[in-house]
Amino acid sequence: MHCTGSGVVEVLVRNGKGGKARTVPVLADYADAIKAVVQGRDLNEHVFDHIPKAMDVQSYRRASAQQRDLSHAPDRTLPPAGRRLKPTDYDITAMHQVSRALGHECTDVVLNHYFR
Repeated sequence: MHCTGSGVVEVLVRNGKGGKARTVPVLADYADAIKAVVQGRDLNEHVFDHIPKAMDVQSYRRASAQQRDLSHAPDRTLPPAGRRLKPTDYDITAMHQVSRALGHECTDVVLNHYFR
């Protein structure tokens, strides 16, 4: 975990989607909680020692994707669920940022899995 020059808290995911490492900006609402978890620990230490196998990771990723979308495009609402999305239903720049944070190369994956 580290803070950028602009004060954004970021976490390094060493072994993410497809085994790729990526840096993920922490949602502003959770920055203080993450800082508290790592306070006094080595910056290279894992933020979480263990992720339970029974944890519903996909539901957390969905909630994160939707929260990130709203934070990157605050003047918009979430895209409508339950139907095929049109490009006018979402902010493409925000969706690229959400995709990168979740470790996806393509926005289609995020749109189809977390917004439909």
